[in-house]
Amino acid sequence: MYGHHLASVRMRSSLIAANPTDLEVYLFHEGSLHKSYELFGAHVIDEGGRAATRFCVWAPHARDVRLVGSFNGWDGAKFRLTKVNDEGVWTIVVPENLEGHLYKYEIVTPDGRVLLKANPYAFCSELRPHTASIVYDLKGYPVERSVLAAEEAAKADLRAADGHL
Repeated sequence: MYGHHLASVRMRSSLIAANPTDLEVYLFHEGSLHKSYELFGAHVIDEGGRAATRFCVWAPHARDVRLVGSFNGWDGAKFRLTKVNDEGVWTIVVPENLEGHLYKYEIVTPDGRVLLKANPYAFCSELRPHTASIVYDLKGYPVERSVLAAEEAAKADLRAADGHL
């Protein structure tokens, strides 16, 4: 098996929904979705009491997007993503926990070319020279104390500044 690299991310703080909400998509396009990693990428979710994996990607110029990986023999024929809006947000929910599986997005360009792309929001990926993303659930991943301390200090500074207005 290939080596893995865990991206430096903060632990998600909210439950990931099966489909992006209109508000999330609006805030993303507005540029103010501050936790876009909770919307995009691969997320293991609870779908009616069963584990599922939701994938979401922004591919604004794609004619079609499919999901390929170790779980489907790298054949995206039955794993087409659904286009959520005209601005190019695509999503799919696979009804199983795919944690640990390799995957890429198969992007069909407007001129018909097919490109295999890693997930820019992946929490884990293969080490070079390999480029596949790996489904990794952050639930329970320990948050570094320095990150928490920095967030608390920033909140304290804001509270202090608020008091002096």
